[in-house]
Amino acid sequence: MAPLFFLSLITNVIFFVFLLYYAHSHNLLAAVLRSRTPAVVAPNRNVDHMVRESLFERVVPPQPSRPIVFLGDSITQFCEWSELLGVPVLNRGIGGDTSNDVLSRLEPVLALHPKAIFLLIGTNDALFTGPNVAAYLRTYAEILNHVREGSPGTVVFIESIPPIAAASGWPVTMHLNGNAINSSIQSMNKGIEGLADGKSSIYLDIYDVVQQGGELNPRFSIDGVHLNALGYEALKQKILPIVESVQ
Repeated sequence: MAPLFFLSLITNVIFFVFLLYYAHSHNLLAAVLRSRTPAVVAPNRNVDHMVRESLFERVVPPQPSRPIVFLGDSITQFCEWSELLGVPVLNRGIGGDTSNDVLSRLEPVLALHPKAIFLLIGTNDALFTGPNVAAYLRTYAEILNHVREGSPGTVVFIESIPPIAAASGWPVTMHLNGNAINSSIQSMNKGIEGLADGKSSIYLDIYDVVQQGGELNPRFSIDGVHLNALGYEALKQKILPIVESVQ
């Protein structure tokens, strides 16, 4: 009996280990969690997104009357812009946002009639939606048109999309086709540069500030996609003089 018992035990252990490996490699746990989560929360409407979006819809800052707004995804959200720049600005970044998400939540921003919007959006379009460069540019053009119509005195600074660290072995990017993504980002940047009219919308090249050899400089990143303090300090040198000029 003992040999049969130990054989059965070993077989069960091997099966359990295999099951764990299979579940991990196929993201089954994440799939189960998603299946138990209301559809409205996924993929971009997570709790953080919904809380921030609801605040932006209802909270009207008392000062300044015509603020400078930083608008975009997590690259915008993660920075303490007022502290970095030493200038009062509003942060309207939400992690996970695509260009369509920004378009859908633009009205509360325009209700502020900002002096300027620093718009950085497109990383998630490049990572998760194909990307369809033509569709992205159509959405971006729609964002600019909405700003012109809803807040004619607002200048939009169109920030170029930073590249990702394609070949640096970062866990976040190592399974992505980083070279293809960076190629798409270059096409997207060329397209949004062409949308700038030099008056109501001005192209601001931050790509060259943080790139090295066509990739995100690893010194400026925490994971191959997002910036660290050094990355934001590098952007400060480019952005602060412009912020001061429109105050």
